[in-house]
Amino acid sequence: MRRSKYWILLAVTGGLFVGWFVSPNPVQALTTQATVQLTRKSESSVVNPIVKPPTTATSTGSKDSLTIDVVSDLQFQTQATTQASTLLPTVSAVMVQVSDRRAQPSGWQLTVRPSGLSQGSKVLQSQLQWPIDGDLRTTNGNVSRPPRQVSPGKLINRQANPLLVAKTGQGLESWALVMPTKTAPVSLRLPAQNLTAGRYRGTLVWQLVSAPID
Repeated sequence: MRRSKYWILLAVTGGLFVGWFVSPNPVQALTTQATVQLTRKSESSVVNPIVKPPTTATSTGSKDSLTIDVVSDLQFQTQATTQASTLLPTVSAVMVQVSDRRAQPSGWQLTVRPSGLSQGSKVLQSQLQWPIDGDLRTTNGNVSRPPRQVSPGKLINRQANPLLVAKTGQGLESWALVMPTKTAPVSLRLPAQNLTAGRYRGTLVWQLVSAPID
């Protein structure tokens, strides 16, 4: 489980050996042998971002076989109005990266739980919008089938909202979900309300669940 912040200001690698022996005599029936030795990829190293992360994205430092590698903080535009409005992030993109290096991948699900925004005892009515048409990227040569984007669009505060789902055998190696602000913005909707100037903050709880998924 990983946490990031959001706020608004109002105002298989290893060694491979193959050996064989064939007799030049075409009359004899011969049996050839092949030996292959493989070593598992190390799971004790941190997975670096596979694409250049936005300025607000940070590495989690996780070293397990199933990890959230990178998550973004969110900061939205300054707003000064009591009218209903939709705000965009101040960065060019929002990003989260997941890596599955397990020997027996059984599927996984990535969720995010927004806390909602507040300033002390003052609560800002708000709702994050996460589109389903983000840019899903992986490493060169990865032949694994990709995970599936399942964002509900409107993220419910204080509830785990699914963003990515990988069935058994899907989503292997590293996958980065990039949400460009121009084409697939993670936006913040504010209904009409009485606003008090200040910096409103909240948390995003990111959770990666390992479980078979139908």
